[in-house]
Amino acid sequence: MKYILITDDQIIIKKSISALNKEVKAELKPELFELMGNYRVCKLTEKELEKAIDLKTFMSIPGHKLFKRESSIWGMLPVYLMLAVVLLQGCVK
Repeated sequence: MKYILITDDQIIIKKSISALNKEVKAELKPELFELMGNYRVCKLTEKELEKAIDLKTFMSIPGHKLFKRESSIWGMLPVYLMLAVVLLQGCVK
């Protein structure tokens, strides 16, 4: 079975979906392809293809690089002060 990707300016034919993903540097799902005879065909616009490429690059970023972690005492000081105020208000009433 061959996979065919039709974009606005090119047609790419590969033997597997992984080879097609490697060619276009995107993450194409098998659900996007329609069965036509002995071929699986997917038609994408340039915007849809860019979205699939962006999805692959986003999925390759490790999770710990997405969020900055504040490890110093000065970063958590406002949280500690608010916690102390809430606890002291509970004791006063």
